[in-house]
Amino acid sequence: MFVIVMIGFAALGVFLLLAAFSVPFLLLWRIWRWTRPGQLVVRSLIVVTAVGIMASPYFAYTALDRRFVLLHVPKPLDVAEIEYRIESDWIGALGPGGNETAFIVYRLTDESADWARKQGDALGQKLNGGGSAWLDTPMRGWEPAGNSVPIIWADVPVEDGRDDDANRAMTSPGSLYALGQGGSITIVDPALGKVYFVVPW
Repeated sequence: MFVIVMIGFAALGVFLLLAAFSVPFLLLWRIWRWTRPGQLVVRSLIVVTAVGIMASPYFAYTALDRRFVLLHVPKPLDVAEIEYRIESDWIGALGPGGNETAFIVYRLTDESADWARKQGDALGQKLNGGGSAWLDTPMRGWEPAGNSVPIIWADVPVEDGRDDDANRAMTSPGSLYALGQGGSITIVDPALGKVYFVVPW
């Protein structure tokens, strides 16, 4: 039943999207018909506008997805780059940021990494949730296994070496970790200026 409802919502969304897109395209088509073949500048602008409208859902989805992914990084830390990201989606996790398992590596800006290191033992108190939410590493029970973060299984194979820093951070003093919804783990590694986000299978 749940799957049927989700498919119904998806179909409705596609219908509304097509309906919304038809209006500007009809308008552009009318403008095109009003122009003459020699009006190359005007017709070029019409084509560019049409391409922009067609591409807008992709750019909107990409921006929204990045926004969701960055929500895993605790404030006030700022991200310079998402170095690595691998996820396994499932039918109930439709839309930007939806996933069942994940391993994401964020590289902080130089300023943010320097700030985190300067906080020392007080860093946990300065992050979202305060000191009660953040625990000091090493984490008990974190045992690296093969080429994957230990709590991520074969559904999300991690490239060789990509999890080395996360495993080092979780098995050595000097980093912080917090447990989130669905068993997720956020790891702040001040030494390397990175944040790791893990969602178990």
